Amino acid sequence: MKFNNPIDEIAVAATINVEFQEQTFVLPIPGTATTPSIDASKLVKGTFFVKNTGAIPITATLEVSGDGISWVPDTVKNVPAGNVEVLVPIMYGKYYHVVCTAGGVGNATIIFSYQIYS
Repeated sequence: MKFNNPIDEIAVAATINVEFQEQTFVLPIPGTATTPSIDASKLVKGTFFVKNTGAIPITATLEVSGDGISWVPDTVKNVPAGNVEVLVPIMYGKYYHVVCTAGGVGNATIIFSYQIYS
């Protein structure tokens, strides 16, 4: 392959591998429940699918953190019983987790589909 520009040659030589992965979390929600923290340091992009598998509405909040200790709300969705909503990170941080709240006992399944640098 012949390149007209040396930068093009460098770009091809420095190929970055990206792979798709997925994690699933099943949460009983006795008022409030949180997924484990997810290290996003190699994250290219990702989407959280929140399925309300309970009988009452829940609120799902994607939170972001730089240190895994202090958390800031990023995206919030109300999820009616039996429905699915999507949370897509707006802010970038080293860690993410999803906090679900319900006005009683609820249930949710959260699927995190993402691409990472490998």
